[in-house]
Amino acid sequence: MLIIIIIMVAKTKTPKTLKTLILIIAKNNGVTISDITKNKKLSYKNLELLNEKGLLDFERSGESSSKNLTLIKFKGDLITFQGITHILDTNDLLKLMKTTYYQDNLKIYCEDLIRSLGKIDRSPLLDQDYLEYALGNSPSTVRFFLLDNDQKSLEYFYHKGIFMVIENTQDRVRKEMLEKYNMYFIWENVIFEKIQDDLQNKNLLNENNYYNGYLPVTKKKLEKLLEYRNSAIRKEEKSFFDEILSLLHLKDFNSTV
Repeated sequence: MLIIIIIMVAKTKTPKTLKTLILIIAKNNGVTISDITKNKKLSYKNLELLNEKGLLDFERSGESSSKNLTLIKFKGDLITFQGITHILDTNDLLKLMKTTYYQDNLKIYCEDLIRSLGKIDRSPLLDQDYLEYALGNSPSTVRFFLLDNDQKSLEYFYHKGIFMVIENTQDRVRKEMLEKYNMYFIWENVIFEKIQDDLQNKNLLNENNYYNGYLPVTKKKLEKLLEYRNSAIRKEEKSFFDEILSLLHLKDFNSTV
């Protein structure tokens, strides 16, 4: 379940050494105690602080049984990621997304989010490749889905979006089609807009001609329209065969008279 950590007290300024330590640990998804003690810019006190917050995981390096080669990593769950981003400044999110730590755990965040969205909208889910690209490269998408909104606010946003689409659709047949085939595309349009914001502000990590534009949303719309068309054809065929059968029954009845 998607959980957002909300802290009501004012956020104090994070020491630069703590932010540096976080980004160093995240860079290669782990460091040894030896690496920390050798770096004069880092403080062991900050390491203890991260551990007290429950963000760290410790595992033995395969290279040696030496204590100095114990690997210090961040836990891979979404709550830990949210805790880390709370410590960092808003501008540091882009740096964190570039790290091995974030990229290694990206699939976990995607799966967690897909499960949460599935509880809100039980129709066919977001294309996973599209979502992974967005969460892997668009900080605005990450903020919207993983940091700024919880399950309740995402659900409110979704239903409000559907209400607005229906309110702005005058044609009765189109309204029925939207409802029957769930052609609102709320989440797809959010991702598109967030990617456009990052493109404009030059914050997108890796540009991709396909995912950067409206093509993924268009593809989903075409799939839904094809589903609608096939359903209409099947309905027409059923109506045609029902008519033929009724004529055959009528002929059989007349032949016995």
